[in-house]
Amino acid sequence: MSNIFPGSVILKNNPVTQWEKYSRTWSVAPAIMALSCRESADSGPEDFRMKLGGDLGELREIFTNGLGRHIDVAMPYGPVFWDGQVTKLTLKVGSLELSRNLNEIWNSIWLRYRLIGGTSTLRSTTVTDTDSQDQYGAREFVGTIGEVNALAEADQLANRYLDYNARPRVFMAINPSAGRISENNISLEIVGKGYFDTLNWKRYNQTASTGTKNADLVVDDIITAVGDFIASSRTETNTTPTPKVYDIDRKGGEIIKSIAGMGDSSYNRWIARLNVGRAFVFEAAASPTIAATAVKFRLNVFDDPLVIHNHLGRPMAGYEIVPNTWLRARGALLVSGVPASLLEDAEAAYIETVDRNLVGGDFQILTSRLQRGDVMLARAASGTGA
Repeated sequence: MSNIFPGSVILKNNPVTQWEKYSRTWSVAPAIMALSCRESADSGPEDFRMKLGGDLGELREIFTNGLGRHIDVAMPYGPVFWDGQVTKLTLKVGSLELSRNLNEIWNSIWLRYRLIGGTSTLRSTTVTDTDSQDQYGAREFVGTIGEVNALAEADQLANRYLDYNARPRVFMAINPSAGRISENNISLEIVGKGYFDTLNWKRYNQTASTGTKNADLVVDDIITAVGDFIASSRTETNTTPTPKVYDIDRKGGEIIKSIAGMGDSSYNRWIARLNVGRAFVFEAAASPTIAATAVKFRLNVFDDPLVIHNHLGRPMAGYEIVPNTWLRARGALLVSGVPASLLEDAEAAYIETVDRNLVGGDFQILTSRLQRGDVMLARAASGTGA
């Protein structure tokens, strides 16, 4: 099952900061030398990698200005199935390798400290670089520095750290064995992350309201506070009692994941993800209840070549297979009887991740049994019931 991706990759200006106007489209051949993307049930679009050859002038421009630009990976007939933003760029020119990394930019910083002889943890004043935020979005860093004499000392250290980290730096490596510059050793690697990653750019603290409330309402609060890149949000009702107070500078996305990890009172797994279009969703994972369309994808291990079909019987390309769905694999097991649910169906599995090599045309699917045991343990640990 090897079909080279016939779609396109579109690089655009950042959809939120919009500090520039930019758009560039590539098809797989001839400029794209490598292209892959990964999607998961829990986060939506996750990882992206593309290696480009071509005009050195264009590659230099992307290397200089491309961090934070929006990425669309589109099917040949139009719809986008993966989106995210550029987080790392690596330019190779002969023996020289240069890199820039969005994840090393911090433009809103505060430090946790204690006064000398004190026992309470305090926070410095938050310092920001608005020019950096206007281009890349707010990226918060929280550091711990131990004991200082006064707040002013902590603030001074925070400002120094901000000055050093507010703009992307260029890192260099030299590989003499790469030889002299030629068309064959000039390339740009673009690495990207899906937009769920941006929910961990900001910390979530809330102490004004105490007690608990429904899990979905706490998730709503967190999205409002940290979801600068969220275009739309849908949270289904989940009545799990969830603390409202957070005061240890945790990343917003990490808190949302821990809330989703508690599932619901019926031990159903819940997921929090960003779908294409920067659309946030907090909902129960695909149901294991047996129904006519519950199993979205099907295969028979004796097919040669191996082909995965959808529930209507149409052969599917790797980029059309998506997580948070159920798959059934026929032929490998001896089965009898009618299972009560897909959880008890030995031939069925829940799709966790899909890794797609779009240039080679192959892909890898990882599955699970919905991990209900993890939900039980998470609820027991949180005090919401075993």
